[in-house]
Amino acid sequence: MVPLLIFSSCKKNDVSGPEGTFTDSRDGHVYKTIKIGNQTWMAENLAYLPFVNSSNQGSYDEPLYYVYGYEGSDVNEAMASDNYFKHGVLYNWEAASNACPTGWHVPSDLEWQQLEAFLGVSEDELDDEFGRGTVEGDMLKSETGWFDNGNGNNASGFSALPSGMRLVTAYSGRFSDIGEWGYFWSSTADGTKHGWERSLSYNSSLIARFTYAHAYGLTVRCVKD
Repeated sequence: MVPLLIFSSCKKNDVSGPEGTFTDSRDGHVYKTIKIGNQTWMAENLAYLPFVNSSNQGSYDEPLYYVYGYEGSDVNEAMASDNYFKHGVLYNWEAASNACPTGWHVPSDLEWQQLEAFLGVSEDELDDEFGRGTVEGDMLKSETGWFDNGNGNNASGFSALPSGMRLVTAYSGRFSDIGEWGYFWSSTADGTKHGWERSLSYNSSLIARFTYAHAYGLTVRCVKD
């Protein structure tokens, strides 16, 4: 079991290694990276956007890409928006599965657990759903941008943002939860129509683990191969 860390005076370099950058050759986008334990993560949401869909377009099987709040179909217009610049892209499951550049991949549920264990989530909680840990969520959350001053300390350097989601409704879909929640896909399926993810909230210091339908649009954080 990984020992619980003490966080009251925890600084980023206490739990993470060197920062760096990576340039995606597909579009020239430069990402900050951070080494946390034995893993190297992108420290920003993936922003790869080959095309863009409106929130009322949904699919379990076809790759769809969303920029929060943008309801058009022009990629350049979507990429000029503030939400794209800050939050990157929301991907349904099919789009997320092939979104990371060469040398990187969508983290599996087990790789998320490896990150969480390194930060201090106890081994007997790793397979639980809903909120897990004590203050590890605050270690992942950015120091600004969360609703009602629900910011983290970003001790890990992960810099998680409350980027919201493309929510699936009974009839179509809509954008929801920006400023309040951040949602991150894993590559691990739960049955044929759902996949595991991680959630962080403005009003919690825990890390939640849920399954969402493949038609939801969530953010992606790539981890190095």
